[in-house]
Amino acid sequence: MRTMFLLMAMAMAVQAGDMQTPETSRHFAKWTDPESGVVSYVLQTRVAPQQQSFYFVNRSMTTDGRFLWFYCINPPSGTRTMGVVDFAADEVRYFPDIRGVGATPYVDPDTGDLYWATSKGVFRHSPAREGTAEQVCGVPDCFPKPEKRLYQMACHLTRNAAKTEFFLDARVDNQFICGDVDIATGEYAEWGRPDFMFNHAQFSPIDNDRVLICKEFWNDAFTGERRLIPKNADGVYERLWLWKRGEEPQLVAPINGGGATHEWWSANGTCFYYCAYPKYGIARYDLATGEQSMITTNRATHAHSSSDDLYFVFDQSIGRQYRGCAWKVFFYNRATDQTVCIVSNNPEYNPPEKPSTWHPDPHPQIVAQDRYIVSTLNIDGAMNVLVTPLAPLIEKTK
Repeated sequence: MRTMFLLMAMAMAVQAGDMQTPETSRHFAKWTDPESGVVSYVLQTRVAPQQQSFYFVNRSMTTDGRFLWFYCINPPSGTRTMGVVDFAADEVRYFPDIRGVGATPYVDPDTGDLYWATSKGVFRHSPAREGTAEQVCGVPDCFPKPEKRLYQMACHLTRNAAKTEFFLDARVDNQFICGDVDIATGEYAEWGRPDFMFNHAQFSPIDNDRVLICKEFWNDAFTGERRLIPKNADGVYERLWLWKRGEEPQLVAPINGGGATHEWWSANGTCFYYCAYPKYGIARYDLATGEQSMITTNRATHAHSSSDDLYFVFDQSIGRQYRGCAWKVFFYNRATDQTVCIVSNNPEYNPPEKPSTWHPDPHPQIVAQDRYIVSTLNIDGAMNVLVTPLAPLIEKTK
């Protein structure tokens, strides 16, 4: 009831006045790339010393462009809290009570509600200033009690096509437990317990019973031993898996017999994309045919696509990649095979001998019905939220 009241109040606020945008909001400053001339907008209002965009798989901005969520970090604490820009009220709000949000929270694309997973369960928070945290579910009763700790309930929260469930790829000590939770009731249904770390799970946008999930490197909870992503007897790198409810996960061999990383679903759910190597580029896997193809052979570390699969954004490390290295960020127009640099030099955040624990990569993503790109820009010794309008990039790459 309280959430409904807050949403009604916010809807009336939108009707009461014109909504601002990153281009017009008093909280953003124009930023022009010195080499390409591409214009972006930096969130200049600070509610925390470090303000960071989301990991690329979950959109941080609502469909209508009203709410933009971002991470807040207050050193020396490494705990992430949250902030949100409300473009209807032209306000930046800080929520210190939202803590321990994990790798990527989920933003409801219609309401702007934020969902996140901690070792104590899954929670929800309204973007309204008066909002408070509500628990969606606790730790499922079927989870074993940790000898050391419950590392995560979910790597990235993603919602199924029916908007009724979240997928949880949990880790308790050295046990990996996957399943879904009903958002309305908190009821949990287990899918399976892999013998290797499965995470980066993402519900299909069209199939309630399918997830894209990955084997990931991990450290033994008790010995510290490093477990790398394996290759099977045929030499196939075991990163990419498709999992149908009630069935065993099925391995997808990366293109060209190589490796794969940083994958995501197409908006229509008919395919998924990933960053390929050592023959670099963005690769596409077609679910109907099993065929794979290269979208671009530009070296890409993290990438994302528009809803019509015509436009892509990706980042590329400058020199050796490590947590805090320098980056470039690019926009690629698939229709014309043209590329333009959004950020020609996202400066080194910290030296290689002292890697950051905050994951300050750009992680670009396309949001708000393909109107903007959101990424992290490291300037003046701080992480900043950068928003780049998409339409001028299309014009530049015609």
